[in-house]
Amino acid sequence: MSNKLKELVIEMNAARARFRAEGEAAIKSAVKEFFEQNPEVTAIGWTQYAPYFNDGEPCEFGVGEMYATSMPLDHEDFEDRMFSWGDYPDEFNPDTKEVNEFLRDLSSVPEDIYESLFGTDSLIVITRDGIRVEDYSDHD
Repeated sequence: MSNKLKELVIEMNAARARFRAEGEAAIKSAVKEFFEQNPEVTAIGWTQYAPYFNDGEPCEFGVGEMYATSMPLDHEDFEDRMFSWGDYPDEFNPDTKEVNEFLRDLSSVPEDIYESLFGTDSLIVITRDGIRVEDYSDHD
């Protein structure tokens, strides 16, 4: 490989690492402020992946619906609980203007940013303690 090409690869890897670090810091800052203003919320979460099959259509990466919950989560059951948020919106999703606006703002971030930050087959749960990214390769 030529020296110029090697330099480009090094520069691209450095830019990706910088983007991930700055993107994660921006999300942490936004959710920190959100959690301070909404103490009843314990977590925010979503899944993101490209489906394995799409009835003949191209399988394109996408970010699923984002949820917030006021239910306590422990590491053992946060994935199961996250999937129940949509089934029990009154119990799990604090339905306030502030929460809905914040989730709408998070959802407006381009999907390729989330893919770059958290990967393709991922379950993301954000709590006051930080961001958890779990493998989510067991999807459709």
